[in-house]
Parts: sequence; C-alpha cells; structure tokens
Amino acid sequence: MAAMDTEPLTIRQVATRTGVSSKTLRYWEEVGLLPKASRNYHGYRLFHHDVMQRISFIQKAKSLDFTLAEIRALFDIAKKRGTACPDVLRWTEQKIQLLEHQITLLSELRNRLRAYQKEWNKNKGRSCPPLSDSEVCCLIEGIPPILPTKGSEAHEISLQRPARNSGRASNQGLVDNE
Repeated sequence: MAAMDTEPLTIRQVATRTGVSSKTLRYWEEVGLLPKASRNYHGYRLFHHDVMQRISFIQKAKSLDFTLAEIRALFDIAKKRGTACPDVLRWTEQKIQLLEHQITLLSELRNRLRAYQKEWNKNKGRSCPPLSDSEVCCLIEGIPPILPTKGSEAHEISLQRPARNSGRASNQGLVDNE
C-alpha cells in the first residue's frame, strides 16, 4: 500500500472522489451508514480509505432502490452474520413484485389517460361552461369519481351528472373498458 493510501481523507476529498456531497456524507455518518470519522486538530472530519468501498456499496444499493434504512440493515446483518446476500435476494424479490404491481397500475393509468384524451379530443371545439362556481374543468369533472375500497386499490364508479338545463341525469362519464 502506498503511503498516500494510508493518509486519512478529508470530507472534501471523499466528496470529490465519490461524487457524494459533503452534506450527504455527514448525514450518512450521523445515521450510521458511515463509521464515525476522526477529527484533525482543526476539527475537520478525517475518513479512513475503507470508507470509499462503503460509499460505493451505498451508491450501488441506492441505484437498486434500496432505502437508507435497508442499507443500514444490510450493514448490521453483514456485521453479525458475515454476509447479507440472502436478505438482498429476498428483498430484491419483494421489490420486483412491488415494481410489477406499480407497472400494472401505471399501464392502467396510461390506458385511462389515452381513452380520456381520445374522448376529449373529439370535442376540442366544444366549450364547456361550468355547471357551478366550484367547477374547474368539465373534462376532469366528467370523469367518474374514484372511491377507495376496503383493502384494495381505488376504483372508478359510474357518474350520473345532471344534464345541462334539466334536472335529469345523463351518463357523461367515460367508461374504462380496459
């Protein structure tokens, strides 16, 4: 090991080499992701070179959407057991399942938006004066309300909107056929 590698690194040096801000490094130290830095006679933080590998691990784990709490837990697990790989495998499977669910929800949203946009574009020239002082946009007002259901995602219900100039109801909501 070269003499240069044994010299402690200031927070600025660590920040420059890793691309992580000094503020973030101080926070990571505060929450236990990084070991407590020693201090020089001016009170500046001095980090051992091993911190570079730990920061690299944190950056890689964050790129996989691991939270700081999860990363901290991985460090704790590795300290106790020597490896956190089984936990990483389990957590990544959970993250994949969550992502699959989010992708499904986003695809459904995209399909609804496209359907609404198609319907709305049919009536581009149509002006829609508000039914009341509190109405903002008839396009959005005409969408069926979203009601939460116990233990599941919110769902649309059919909207019976009063017809203009009459007390009768008409179904002006766009039905989601997806």
